[in-house]
Amino acid sequence: MDAAMSGAGGDSKRELLARHGLEGYSALLETVDHYMYEDPALYRAILDDPPALQGQIKSWDLALTTGARSDYARGRGWNWWMAVRELVQNALDASEEAYGREGMNVDIFTDDLGLHVRNRGPRLPIVAWMFGGSTKQCWERGQFGEGLKMAAIYYAGIGRPLYIFNMSDVYKAIASPTSGVVYVLIGTAARAFEGTDAIVRDPEAIANVEMIRASIFTNIRSTALSEVVWNPPECPHPEPSFAIDVPDSLYVRDIYVNRISDITGRPERPSILGYNLWWVELDPNRTTVAAVRSQKWAQYLDWNVVLTWTPAVVRTLLNRLVKPVSPGTYRLSDEYYEGGIWLGGAPVTPEMIKAAGEWLRQHGIEAVTPPGPNVEGLRYLAHVRTLLLVPPGFLKLFPENMRLDHLYAERHVKNALEAPKMAIPESAMTLRQRGALNAVRGYYLFLASSAGVKAMPVPAVFLVMSGGLGRGTVGMCNNATHTVMIDVDVIESLPDLMGTAAHEFAHCMSATAHDVTSEFEANLTKVAGYMAQIVASEGQNVRLFLDASYKYGGGGRIVEYRRLSDWAYDVLDSIKPAMTGVLTAAGFLRDEQASILNEFFGSFYLSLSGGLPSAVVMKIHYNPKWDSKPVITFFDTHIDPVVSLDIMPSDWEPEAQAEAKHLMKNMGRSEYDLVVVLMYDPVRDEYRVMADTVDDYRRGVASG
Repeated sequence: MDAAMSGAGGDSKRELLARHGLEGYSALLETVDHYMYEDPALYRAILDDPPALQGQIKSWDLALTTGARSDYARGRGWNWWMAVRELVQNALDASEEAYGREGMNVDIFTDDLGLHVRNRGPRLPIVAWMFGGSTKQCWERGQFGEGLKMAAIYYAGIGRPLYIFNMSDVYKAIASPTSGVVYVLIGTAARAFEGTDAIVRDPEAIANVEMIRASIFTNIRSTALSEVVWNPPECPHPEPSFAIDVPDSLYVRDIYVNRISDITGRPERPSILGYNLWWVELDPNRTTVAAVRSQKWAQYLDWNVVLTWTPAVVRTLLNRLVKPVSPGTYRLSDEYYEGGIWLGGAPVTPEMIKAAGEWLRQHGIEAVTPPGPNVEGLRYLAHVRTLLLVPPGFLKLFPENMRLDHLYAERHVKNALEAPKMAIPESAMTLRQRGALNAVRGYYLFLASSAGVKAMPVPAVFLVMSGGLGRGTVGMCNNATHTVMIDVDVIESLPDLMGTAAHEFAHCMSATAHDVTSEFEANLTKVAGYMAQIVASEGQNVRLFLDASYKYGGGGRIVEYRRLSDWAYDVLDSIKPAMTGVLTAAGFLRDEQASILNEFFGSFYLSLSGGLPSAVVMKIHYNPKWDSKPVITFFDTHIDPVVSLDIMPSDWEPEAQAEAKHLMKNMGRSEYDLVVVLMYDPVRDEYRVMADTVDDYRRGVASG
């Protein structure tokens, strides 16, 4: 006969229930003696204990049927590790309940009895052995109400019953040799034990004792990189989650679950860190999570992982995930689990974003962006030298003002707003600058005429001061105002000037034609075609125009008619629809350019003064009733020598004005004439309008 007896010497069921504090469970429990005749094979199995344990057990008193057969756990895929893990989990809960998180302690060791999982927690309740029954709170580790039962059934099924000593009680689970149903036996220990000692007699578990120890987070807590304490609204008990420096490892509530790469189904993409998460939801077998991503934000894996990313963890991740791919370009690898997380709905905090921005600046990285076909174009336009390519879902981690699209928009808008302020007033331009500006304006008219695009007005053109468009930018089209701005430095080379002008014209053809886009490339191809068409059909006119405008200034101040007189502007503007071609800067007909150029800046003046004329009087006559086009006449004032208006003798300007007034008096001016007097300033290389003369003209028009 075995050392453990049944019924403790014939005690009644009531006495046995009272001994174990189970008076309320009479209907669920039977005395062990009941099976002496009911199931003799089971009765013999109850009393059959290993010799090494017989001295630890005083008697087996009561039996509880689980209702499950001995192959139930194995049929659900359970193995020795899953069974031991449940014992460890229960031990952690019991120890934390008794001593708090900081004081909890679970001992795992082996001896001749087997593998021990020992803690000094409270009494084990009978409901812990019942399916669907659990006394666990929402923050405790076991939530399915079956962990201890499944472990007991697993070991009963392989013929190595689990023994648990708890206070003065002892438990074991065995399968009936007759029915295969698993029963939990409740007995009296030979001596009381403070806490709980679960004994596993499985050789495989015994051989893996070190792995089991490592499965408890408290034993590897020194690897923690962060600790974040929080709780979801439905469970008012804050608990900690950790990021740990143990790659590709998931712990849930202090117990190892699985490799993260196995959980996500991506074995080729491990996690670069490990995590001990409290609030993620596991599947019933505890080998994976219920959801990697889910609408239940507080329970899915990605959300809980990101929650552990303190600034220190963010820096660690970036140090390990970011790799150079080419000079000035880096890439945040998505070959690891973290790089593939979609942060759109994740708890990314301002502190995390700040840490990411500091890391970028520390490593000299100016901007971040997802990979895409337009990256290099945006990079060029935003003047970004060092760039980090990140997976799209990871963009939320970085400061908005360091994202490439933001930098592009910010700098583009800033340039668009600031560039007009940097525009050189036409009244302050040199003759060379005015000529370049007129050349572009006329060139745009040629392009528009060749393109036949009536819906797109010709862009207005301005020259801006050197560097006014921002670093490395020599031209800009502002689609909102339909203006083109060109850096004044470009005008020193006609090919550079015309190339920049053509480039910006292509941008102005559509609002979304940014650099390095297919739409821009198509527009640029069209511009090249228009240019070829212009050269083929009007090459001589284009050459004369560029010579007049670019080389000789295109008429200097003649283009000031907008400011000189509204009447003159209206006259010239009204005749534009009747003109057959492109206007020069002065508003002349294209077929008159050669004769006007020769008359104004031709060999006569060049030989007379040895250079540009010192002063020019120009009369524009146009009567819309009789004239199909304006008639322009030039008069030489014969004022020499050429000197700067800023340093000329005091008696020189009155002489010039007197000469001009004399000419105006004798040139037969009518109400249809506009007379402009232009004086050349060689220091500023420009023709300047004599204000008194214009005022005289305005007074004459006003008086009729």
